[in-house]
Amino acid sequence: MTPRAERRPDAPGPRHRGRVARRGDGGYGDGGSVTAETALALPALMVVLAAVLSAGQVLAAQLRCVDAARATARLAARGEPEPRSVAEGHRLGPPGSRVEVEVAGTAVTVRVSARLTLPLGVEVPVEADVAAEREQP
Repeated sequence: MTPRAERRPDAPGPRHRGRVARRGDGGYGDGGSVTAETALALPALMVVLAAVLSAGQVLAAQLRCVDAARATARLAARGEPEPRSVAEGHRLGPPGSRVEVEVAGTAVTVRVSARLTLPLGVEVPVEADVAAEREQP
């Protein structure tokens, strides 16, 4: 029989391969790097989140402008009084929108526009133009 090799008490065990693990660090010397990486990543994540939310606000305002212009043009083409058509455009459009109705011959053209204020004070213009033929009575 071969004699068993003596192991020194301070020698690393087979699990640590050349390094003695300190208590609580899991055997890896990363003490605090996860916190530092998270601190660097959070502002970037917040900027991306703000950009996505701002894009959603702009898209929603643009769709409201299109809906308002279509409804206003439809009412004006039917022969509704202009104040009623414009009131419907203001109701359906984004807050603070501007509604313009132009009647030329048999054509009705409606433009709904607004300025959307995003976070950090950025203003974005949104607008929609719709044309319709006037209906014959």
